[in-house]
Amino acid sequence: KPEPIPGGYILRGSILTETATEMINTIDAKLADTSLSDRVSYYLIRDPTPEMFNDYTDLWGKPVLFLTSKDISSKRNRWFLAVLTGAALVTTNIWCYDTLLANNAAFEAVRASSIGDVTGSKEDLEAAIALLTPNVAIMSAGLLGSQVVHELGHAFVAWKDKFKISAPTLFPFTNVPFLGASTDLRTSPPNLKSLFDFAYTGPALGYLTSLACLLYGLQLTATSGALGID
Repeated sequence: KPEPIPGGYILRGSILTETATEMINTIDAKLADTSLSDRVSYYLIRDPTPEMFNDYTDLWGKPVLFLTSKDISSKRNRWFLAVLTGAALVTTNIWCYDTLLANNAAFEAVRASSIGDVTGSKEDLEAAIALLTPNVAIMSAGLLGSQVVHELGHAFVAWKDKFKISAPTLFPFTNVPFLGASTDLRTSPPNLKSLFDFAYTGPALGYLTSLACLLYGLQLTATSGALGID
């Protein structure tokens, strides 16, 4: 009899096939031509309930079959998530402008050109932005580019292993460009290896991209003036 637990149900019993893999393959074959195959995911896991402590012969609990819906994504307002991502893009650009102006040489170059005076004209403000924007674009490309590569790593594993994920959501912040991103699982990965690959590939690619940006930034530091390459 199915036992309800948070997220789905578990079925207790004995494995009658020679191996657990054979049992799962048998269930797959039985459900392949039914409507349940599009609505239900099932996994052989160790007993996650307090019942596992009643059996002292198996320290980690006996295997049970966990049944859950294929759609495991949390229900969130898509418009709200889109606004969050848009705000994060804005805070990223503001942070880049602020960081560039924190450089004394860059700030003095702007002030020396009579640009950026708070009492100046609209044309002065536009000229200041035009002077700073190419450098801000490089900074933004590095920050957002590493995050894009990170998310593409997640997306590649999801595509390879045929499970669904949501679009990433960026979180805005004030002291840093943005406070990371969130990508929800919409359907479960087929196994633990796939879940590990999904979790690992994104950060690994993002780290390598960040390292490449760091090396490029060090090169620019050695060959650039305050506001551009000499």
